[in-house]
Amino acid sequence: MDKSIFNVKTFMEECKITFPRYIATLKKNNIPNQELKLTKKVIILFLKEYIKHNNNKFNRTRFNVDFINTFMQKLAPTHWPELSGVTFLKTQSIITNFINYLSLQDILQKSIAKEILKSYTINPTPSSNKMKEAKEIFQRDTDQIPFSEIPYSEKKLDKLMKKTENLIDTFINSSESRNLSSIQINETYWVIYNVTEYMYMYFLQMHEEWEPSALEYICLDVLPKKIVTDQEYFKAIVPVLMAYIPFLKNKGIITDTLAEQLRMSIYQMSDLLVEVALIPANWGFMKTTLMEAMEAGIDMEDEEKLNSYVRWKMLKHNLNIIPHFTMERVESFTTEEIIKELRDYGIEFKKEQFLLDVHRFYSVEELVKNWETSYSIDPECIELDFLFLAATILWERLAPDIINSEKIDEMMERGYEFVDNQEDEKASKVWLEAWEYLRERFKLEIKDIKDADGIYHFFEYIMDWSQDLMMALWNASLLQELIKICRELLEYFPDSSDLFIHNVLRYIADALFALDLIEEGEKEFKDLVERFPKNPWGYIGWGDQYSHFRKNYFNFEKAKSLYIKGLEIDDSVKETISRRIEFLEDEKERMRLRDSLISEYESYLSEKDLNKQNREEKKNHAIKFLNYVISRCKYPDLEQLLDEGELDGEIILNFLGFWCIYQKVIGSKTALIKLCRSVKHFMTFMLEYFNVFSKEEIKEIRQILNSQGFFVECFESYQQSKKDTENQRERLIEWSSNYSSWNQWYHTKKGPNSKPRKKIKLSKNKRKYFKDIN
Repeated sequence: MDKSIFNVKTFMEECKITFPRYIATLKKNNIPNQELKLTKKVIILFLKEYIKHNNNKFNRTRFNVDFINTFMQKLAPTHWPELSGVTFLKTQSIITNFINYLSLQDILQKSIAKEILKSYTINPTPSSNKMKEAKEIFQRDTDQIPFSEIPYSEKKLDKLMKKTENLIDTFINSSESRNLSSIQINETYWVIYNVTEYMYMYFLQMHEEWEPSALEYICLDVLPKKIVTDQEYFKAIVPVLMAYIPFLKNKGIITDTLAEQLRMSIYQMSDLLVEVALIPANWGFMKTTLMEAMEAGIDMEDEEKLNSYVRWKMLKHNLNIIPHFTMERVESFTTEEIIKELRDYGIEFKKEQFLLDVHRFYSVEELVKNWETSYSIDPECIELDFLFLAATILWERLAPDIINSEKIDEMMERGYEFVDNQEDEKASKVWLEAWEYLRERFKLEIKDIKDADGIYHFFEYIMDWSQDLMMALWNASLLQELIKICRELLEYFPDSSDLFIHNVLRYIADALFALDLIEEGEKEFKDLVERFPKNPWGYIGWGDQYSHFRKNYFNFEKAKSLYIKGLEIDDSVKETISRRIEFLEDEKERMRLRDSLISEYESYLSEKDLNKQNREEKKNHAIKFLNYVISRCKYPDLEQLLDEGELDGEIILNFLGFWCIYQKVIGSKTALIKLCRSVKHFMTFMLEYFNVFSKEEIKEIRQILNSQGFFVECFESYQQSKKDTENQRERLIEWSSNYSSWNQWYHTKKGPNSKPRKKIKLSKNKRKYFKDIN
């Protein structure tokens, strides 16, 4: 897994593989059996709850550190009574140690560990009573510390360390440091620097926020675990800090009370710190490796040899904890070999029963749980992941037509990948297939969509996913399918929350308007506001339907009155309504400008020898063109449209060569050619009617409008891209890029500060498309 790109699905798959390795590592460290069982239970429950609560659009691409605190304080005490006797600190320790292990394995970014206020258990030795006392103090004081109340900030840390470097320089030359020995002065910089950095990284505490228990933890646990150096460094920690604390007090950085508390804490660990630092059991993996490298005679300045040694140690470490079974290995077994392995573990596997079970259980996980219960499987006597891998593969081989929850989960994840790539149509098709399997499982007694999650495991929240499905269908313009899904959601889950029902009903109303079914859309919005009279967004959504001048049913007064009704219900949407009304005023001016030009154009057409159908077609094409042009004007004003060069060759290029094709304004080459001729006719009217275009500009516009071949080639290229269903998105991006590169060339030729009246010279390879046709 590329740790720089977090994906919750991949993360959970990595955890399934890594978890047995982690348990194996704990076993090798002689962790008691009882503690191992507790560790397994806590981590498994945590991962189950994590995927259940975080497989949504907000947390799918980032690890949710805050959820650790949610799990410990809310979910574990409420839903898992078997953990009621486990202390907060113990649960915290189990989870954070596992997270740190995932960071070491490059499954999570190491910066994530910095975001977690960790609780690490110090391993006391029988001779270290003070170490035991320090542990108890830390446990007591950190029991109430929540996780990441303040987000970790690299910028904040950088600023802190720059300030600290200046403080160290001042401290070394201050009266407070005069009693330090030359050896201690030599260690001062790194002692203060390391302590300050780790106090922020682990506890997010600046100097003025330092707490005695946190400082003890850094000195007795973190520094011995991480810092690779000789004894002089650890001997210097206490005297340096004992002098540095009064220095901070005298500088006004910390209070007198805090200074006294910190000095007392430092004094209490004075004869303990060096002893702790010398115990190998307190070292982290990397420090252990580097210390062994020093003992082996590796030159610590020789980066190549040192890196080679570290890689060798890590490889050896990883080889020792690779699980016995992997998906690839189990897949290489024949069906009979898998069944034999299961029977060797005590599972009385029978194909006939298995084929019945796949109809009884929704997921592989439920099937495996049934095996564990039915055959009293002891997790200590079987590879933790083998049962799941075996059941998954056997399900695929023996009952491929029975879709389990894991397969639906894969469909959902694939859909989100399409959404991330802005391929909403593909996402919609995958999710519609998933919906067909899901809807078969909804029981009659389930009336609230939140309750539907109870029949799935390791799964997306159905309510969140269903709203993502509706959004994808809307973005893909699959409006009939959207309405159908919305009506089915209302049928299956009529007792869902008001907010959910409101969103579904509004999607139906919006879709009906988008399909130009205005009367039906009106009825839906009327029913919506009557059903939810205190929700202003019904009126806001209703008003939005009439607020765009490009729609033939634009209605300024109606849109405004609907917005005002929404404001009367809830004044918290005042800012939203104000912005919409401001936009509405501009749209009114845009419509007025367009209609004025069209009115003049109709008079112009009436003077031409054209039949009624031809005149109507040219007028409708002109409306489409002006809708595009005017909507891009910052100010809906005729003077700007003409004098400021808004109506120039570039906007004609964009309309004919890109917008009409990409937005499906036209659907065939014939339609495109007709549109080109109509725009040419309208621009001829504009050139004759408004005497503000220069000769150069007129020539440029005519060159473009007489070059139907270029636009036809753009259309054909687009159609070819659409036919490549496998690489459609890549082909469309390439098509758009090719067109944009031409347009960029055009814009560059005009120059950033030149007026549109400047003559444009076309290159040879472009002139073949843009030439006068008289």
